[in-house]
Amino acid sequence: MHANDVQIVRVYTKRDDPNIEISDQTFASNENIVVVVEAEAGGTLYGNGGPYYICITVRDLTDGSIILSPAGGNVNAMLEGNFTAAPWDDLALRYEFPPIAAQGAGKEHHVCDVIACLLAGVHNPNVSFAVSPKFVITPP
Repeated sequence: MHANDVQIVRVYTKRDDPNIEISDQTFASNENIVVVVEAEAGGTLYGNGGPYYICITVRDLTDGSIILSPAGGNVNAMLEGNFTAAPWDDLALRYEFPPIAAQGAGKEHHVCDVIACLLAGVHNPNVSFAVSPKFVITPP
């Protein structure tokens, strides 16, 4: 990565438990889901303190629906700010989005994933995309 670049290193899902920091691909229909985005910024881009915007879209690949998206008006699906300010106050960022509500029995056996997008800068923004490993909603 160059000094003027930014990229999403990883996007994954995990349990809604502060004691568990590892990714998970199975969630009971009565469990919340947390999306984590990890990203890095080059030293020059970061040091300029410019703006960034991260959004996630959680897709149900089984029925084609969108579970969570900033386009749907859910502010929990995006993060925006300026480099050098919390939560992106170091060259690397690890950000947990607020939990996504349990999907319920109607989504059992559905396969899902997360698309993350990161834009940095104002004119001709630097853009990075990543897709999470797929996950499945299971019976409790």
